[in-house]
Formats: sequence, structure tokens, C-alpha cells
Amino acid sequence: SSGINAEYGGNNVDISQRSFQCGRRADGFKLWFCDAVDDLDAQATLVFDRAAEMKDIVAGDERFTLLYPNSPTHICFRVTGREVIDYETAVEGLRQRGNFIEYYVDYFRLVPVNPAFTVQVLKEVLDLIHDVVMTEC
Repeated sequence: SSGINAEYGGNNVDISQRSFQCGRRADGFKLWFCDAVDDLDAQATLVFDRAAEMKDIVAGDERFTLLYPNSPTHICFRVTGREVIDYETAVEGLRQRGNFIEYYVDYFRLVPVNPAFTVQVLKEVLDLIHDVVMTEC
């Protein structure tokens, strides 16, 4: 037998033997390591700045209602123009188009930590969300 099951002794895969565990010390080590590799302060500032800029875009788009404007990293919003939205159907429609968007009971949530998630990408995602909600929900 080959692959992960053979390497870890059959069907009992226990990745805990080969991964960092949770906890204050492990989390502290991971933060220290990341800061040693890259400047965490600069990266965090970029995330906060990107989220603020993108929240302004959502707030200025009449198709959406921005929620929780004081959240430092989350962009939470609802689609306007529909009384009831089936968010599960919307998210499934988005996934079928290759977009994986989080939602809670009655709103969408984006967390723009990936530097590839640019303003242009946000605008394309907002267009797609609006289209899916208005046509499929």
C-alpha cells in the first residue's frame, strides 16, 4: 500500500503527530515565526487598509447594505431589493461559478486577507453575488 494511509499506519490517520498544535505557546511560536519570515505589522496594516477601502465600495453601491462598518477586517453586507433571500441557494450558485463566499443567517461576509483579492476582483464578486441573488434566489 502507498500514500498517506501507508505512511501513517493504515486507515488511522492522525495528523496531530506531524502538525503544530493549538494553544498559547504554539500560537506564540507561529506568530514569532511568521514575523521572522515577514513583517506582520505591515501585513496587518495592509489587511486593515484593504478592508476599509472595500467597505467604502460596498457602502457606496446601492445594490448592497453594509453591516458592521466598524469591523476591522470583515466586510459584512446584504443584497438590497429582495425581501427574502435563500442564502444557501445563493452560496451554492456562487460555488458553481467558482466563488466561495461565506454567509451567516442573513448576510454575506468577505475577509480580504489575500493580496490577490483586489478592488477589481471585489467589484466582479459583487456583480456575481447580485446576479445570483436576483436570478436564482
